[in-house]
Formats: sequence, C-alpha cells, structure tokens
Amino acid sequence: MTKDYIGSENASAVFEARTVVRPMKQRGISDEKLATLLAEIQQKLTEGLSRAAEKIITVTLANFSHTSENRAKLTQLLSYTFETQGRYKESLEVIEEYDDEKLLSEIELETQISVVTQLAISFNNTNDYPKAVALLNYALEEAKAGNLNQLFGAIYVAFSRVYRKLNEFPISRDHAEKALNNYRENGDWRGMAESYQGIATAYHQEGNSEKSLEFFLLAIQIIGERNAPFLLGKIYSDMSGAYWFLRRPQDGIACLEKSIKFFEQTEHKFQATAAYNNLGLHLTMRGEWTKAENAYGRALELATEANHVHVAGILDSLGELKILRGELAEAQDLLERSVALAEERKKECYVIQSLRNLARCFLLQGKLPEAKEKARATIDICKKIGERQIANMASLVLAEVYLEENKQTECERELAAIEATDPSSDFFVLGNIQRIRGLLVLENDDRMRF
Repeated sequence: MTKDYIGSENASAVFEARTVVRPMKQRGISDEKLATLLAEIQQKLTEGLSRAAEKIITVTLANFSHTSENRAKLTQLLSYTFETQGRYKESLEVIEEYDDEKLLSEIELETQISVVTQLAISFNNTNDYPKAVALLNYALEEAKAGNLNQLFGAIYVAFSRVYRKLNEFPISRDHAEKALNNYRENGDWRGMAESYQGIATAYHQEGNSEKSLEFFLLAIQIIGERNAPFLLGKIYSDMSGAYWFLRRPQDGIACLEKSIKFFEQTEHKFQATAAYNNLGLHLTMRGEWTKAENAYGRALELATEANHVHVAGILDSLGELKILRGELAEAQDLLERSVALAEERKKECYVIQSLRNLARCFLLQGKLPEAKEKARATIDICKKIGERQIANMASLVLAEVYLEENKQTECERELAAIEATDPSSDFFVLGNIQRIRGLLVLENDDRMRF
C-alpha cells in the first residue's frame, strides 16, 4: 500500500501561521470551544473529509493562541490528517518537533503518548522503522506506568503496522490481536474494526488470502450500519486484493464497487488510487481489457499526481496487461520502470511482483537467461521477506525455463519444490503445475517417437 499531494494545502502554511507576527493580538480559546472543535475534527475524519478537517485545524492554529497542551493535540490531529491523504512527508514534518523530551514534558502524559504514537507512525510511513519501534516502546512503557490502558490499542495497532512493513507477519498479527483485545475491553468498535483489518492484511500479505477474508468480514460486521465510509472503503479495497489472489474476480469487482462508492463520499484520492488499480486487476482476469486499461489509467493519474509509490504497482499491472495482449516490448519497458521505482523507494512487495512478471515477459520473448535471472531474483527476495505465493509463481517461470532448455530433471525439481509448500488454495499455481507437467509428458512422447 506514497507521498505528497500536488496542489493541496501545504504544511508550510501551518508553520508560517505559527511564526507570522500578526497586527492584532491572537485571542485565547476556551476549553469548551476547543473540545467542540476537536469533536468536529474527529467527525470530519470519520466521514473521510480530511481536507475539511485540515482546514479547521490550520485556521484554529493560526487564529488563536494556545497552551502547549492544546497545540500538541491539534498538531497530532494535523499529522494524522496528512497521513490519511498519503502526505507522509508533511505528516512527519508537522509533528517531528515533538521528538524532544523538553517539549513533551510541557504536556500531559495522555497527550504525550498520543503524540509519540502518531510520531512513530509518521516515521514508519517514511521508512524509519527503528525509530518508529523505539518510540512505540517508549509510548507503551509510559502508558503502562501511567495506567492508561485505554491507549494500549492505538499503540499495538501502530506496532502491527510497523512489523507488517518489515514483513514480520506473525509479530504483526500478534500486536493486532493485542489491540483487538484492548479495544474489545473498552467497547471501541472502530478500534476493533481496524484491528481485524490489520490481522486480515497480515494474513493476506503472508500468502494466506483465504484466512484473511475471515477477518476482513469480521471488520465489516463490527462496523455494521455505522457511518464510516473511509474505513469501509479501505477494508473493501484491501479485501478485493485477497479475492484477486484467490482468482475470484466477480467477488473482487463487487468489493471494489462498494469501495469506490464509499470513497466517493470522502476526499481521499490517495485511497481511490488503490481501488481503481484493484478494479483493473479484476477486470483483466475477466478479459475486459479495455475497461481494465481505463481503470489502470485513472489509478496511474491519481498516483502520479500524488508522487505515490503505488505508481510502481500500477506500472506492473499495466505491464501484465500488455503481456496478455502480446505487446511484449511495451510490457518489458513498463515492468523495468516498475522495478526501478520500487527498488528506489525500497518497496520489496512491489519489487517481487514486477520482477516475477518481468521474468514471464522474458520467457515469452525467448530470452531464457534473462528470465531465469529475474525468476531467481524474485525467489531470493521472497525467501528473505517470507512471501510464499509470489515465490511459487516465480518458480513456475523457472520451471518453464528449464523445460524450454530441455532440462527435464530441473523442471520437475522446481515443480516438486512448489508442491512441498502445500499451495492447496492457490488454484493458479496448482493449474500451472499440471500445465507444465503436461508439457513435460508431451516432450517425453516426442523424444520417444524419435
């Protein structure tokens, strides 16, 4: 699953608002008025109206004088608001000043922990994982020392996100389950839904898409009829990815239609990018290639506007579509661009997808050494990060390369290695094993005739 939106309000305006000397003395703001504003901001965020929330925060920061406590609360929300828009750099910039013990000491403990948790999330989103983990450990220790049990859930969810990006999926699930238990104890339906989503996503990224569906559905059930379009849009979009791996395009399209409907109620182009890309994937599987290309085109437009790393994933999707159409030179160019961008942004989840498709592209062009190299590179990275499905798909390419090279023993060895991973729910892999074995039999029959 990515950075700044072009043309939207910039965080520098907030910094200017803090430092500009105004001709009139700023007014103070009462606790009651601030509480009302904070509730309004939270409601806007729940409804997916992040830019409306951002406007309230920036106007409040600029036009009123604030205590250290109140400024910290508003800054934490502003950072989160930028995060929801995929503006990760700004999300960090606006809150990074609180990476300072003296500044933190000026605010209450509960607010300290909320600010530090958001700061950790911001470092995670900008790929500084050690810093994120260190801050979350601090936040958890302080919350336990202060008996602030109601804050544990948010901290565990943040831990889950960090470890998921580190491809430590069992650890990620463990933290999400701890968050779920805490939110359940506190009767927090939103926290429970986000925890279920985190568990589902960890299962999906680990290669167990069937299991992930159970938890996505639990997240949806917890939300029920409550008004949460942004959260529901994300869940349905992520769920469609699981259906894609399970080769169930009709279910995936149904999810995406719901996802896009929810996102249309919000201001989140960032999330709509993933929804349009996933819609293209499912339309491709159904053979509706023109519609798929249009969906990918819309996703690429949004992702490019945002300077989002999803560009790499969309280029991969377009490359795969070109492979299906037999436009192999164009496919190779798109996939090589995708790999280069994913490597530059250090997004191994995109690297392995694009490398595997690039291996397929080289195989279809008869460039067997290049196909073998890319397939092996894919498998090596998958082993490092614990990804099984794409490793098996790359091994299929490698097996077919060996078949083309008349190395039948090596081909059978690759197929046996795939079967040893028990890909019982991956019908794409199982079907291709049988296809390649059929080609092996034909090859042997041809040899016997001569």
